[in-house]
Amino acid sequence: MTDGFDPHGAWATFAEVLAGADSLLDREWIELDDLDRAEGLRYLARLTEVAIDAHLGTRTPSHPAFRVLSNGFGMDNPDNRYIGAPVDPRADYVVRGRVGTLSYLSFAAQNQNFAAASAITGGAGHLHGRELVTDADGRFEILASREERPGNWLRFADDTSLLLARQTRADPATERWVDLEIERIPDAGPPPPLEVGSIADRLAMAALYVVGASQWFVDWVEPWTARPNTFDRADRTEQRRMGGDPNILAQSGYWTLGPEERLEIEIRPPECAYWNVQLCNVWAESLDPRRQVWLNNRSATVDADGVARFVVAHDDPGTGNWLDTAGHRHGLMHIRFVDAQGDDDEARWPVAATQLVSG
Repeated sequence: MTDGFDPHGAWATFAEVLAGADSLLDREWIELDDLDRAEGLRYLARLTEVAIDAHLGTRTPSHPAFRVLSNGFGMDNPDNRYIGAPVDPRADYVVRGRVGTLSYLSFAAQNQNFAAASAITGGAGHLHGRELVTDADGRFEILASREERPGNWLRFADDTSLLLARQTRADPATERWVDLEIERIPDAGPPPPLEVGSIADRLAMAALYVVGASQWFVDWVEPWTARPNTFDRADRTEQRRMGGDPNILAQSGYWTLGPEERLEIEIRPPECAYWNVQLCNVWAESLDPRRQVWLNNRSATVDADGVARFVVAHDDPGTGNWLDTAGHRHGLMHIRFVDAQGDDDEARWPVAATQLVSG
């Protein structure tokens, strides 16, 4: 120990807090099998990676840079690329990019502190890609700050900590991710050496993030298990409070199938920029996207009557629009409509119909 700094104590605190994260594997609301438990351990390891990068990485509000946020929790969309940069709401930032061919692009100012989930206040400002003022080549600049600015402006709240960009690509053959840069104004100069006194708190915050995020998402999905093989429409107010995109209409549910069962799903997609249906595991992670665990408005077949019919099954039923369970006997399912016309009229986007079929 030197000058009051106790590195062993800091590490012991980090390890002690993190050691409690596996308590989610003991939840009694759902019967876990060995695959669920193994994926639960992988889920905790992934969250730990995210937390360490966020709290101990080189990207800081003084020296921000966009990073790809790890897909793998919160019903992550296989068609999405989520990128975020840490920000300080007391400073101003400029984001530069070029509008491309994406199905959807949006920017959000958020506070997603899962280390203290009760303090999450969700999004502040939100900016739709179609609202951007660009030059003749599609290039744009966004000013992000608490005080309003002319042109493309993203509003910060007093507790904003993350600038998030959502990119949705329905067809990889024709759509390209947008390259984005972020700069703090004024420039903070060269990054300083690591502040010795901060490392214990940063380690503790990383561990608390893992515990908080894992527990929050388990609590979030638990109610759906009481109504298996059905969908519920998301509460849009709560969705927005938790940082959800206001232009996305969502439905979610819990599916469970026996060896010879399948679940039939019918939706009537509204006019929208993008929609998809996907399967997740019980930890709200998308199933392996190398398999057909999701379909979207480009890849799914819609029948002549305007209804899209899907079959969730362990093996390909040969009927089209198959959603592969990827070796799972249960999990979560999610539907999203992006930029739906008449999205304030719930009658225009009814809850998906489902039917459990045996044999």
